[in-house]
Amino acid sequence: HAACHAVLDLGAEEFTSGRPHPMIDPSVRQQHLLRLAESSGIAVVLCDVMLGWGAHDAPGVALATAWQEMQGRLRQRGRQVIGIATICGAPDDPQDYAHQCRVLEEHGLLLADSNAQAVRLAAHIVGASIDPAALSGQAEPPDAPQTTEPLPEVPSQLPILFQEGPRVINLGLESFAAQLSACGAPVLHVDWQPPASGNTHLASLLERLK
Repeated sequence: HAACHAVLDLGAEEFTSGRPHPMIDPSVRQQHLLRLAESSGIAVVLCDVMLGWGAHDAPGVALATAWQEMQGRLRQRGRQVIGIATICGAPDDPQDYAHQCRVLEEHGLLLADSNAQAVRLAAHIVGASIDPAALSGQAEPPDAPQTTEPLPEVPSQLPILFQEGPRVINLGLESFAAQLSACGAPVLHVDWQPPASGNTHLASLLERLK
């Protein structure tokens, strides 16, 4: 259960051992949302959605579907939880930025313009005193610190990379190779998995058998 505010990184190693990052496979977030529906200490859930090459084909749709299922379970218990989402992406991303935003809003999630605005909105919902300008996204950012340190030297290979483009050897996740190929990048895919699918206990047993 939740006894305080919590930030959970579902991309951390304890959640991704033997499975893709949730940016690629969002099912781990769906499972966690359904577990949250069983907790009586949850008032607001804040999620971020990542778009771009290499990410899930429709991460906003996946979150909206999971949120709808979570809300169904909450209604059975006579409870309500507010959902806030942010999308990190651009209009030209392959997942269709506008469509992902629309699906989230249609499924009842509040869409914030930034992570900072989302956090302030969540804090406001649970009773914190927040400047209205900050909730609207119009708050002035603090002055960025100035530095007099010299810029790092540009590696000699970097201009060649921009001029000729990358040549990639892709290990493991075939969808990365497919997306690189779709962009016209030369790519060689190698079908590889970590020993015991990343399960450290099984991997240690296999090591003893050698």
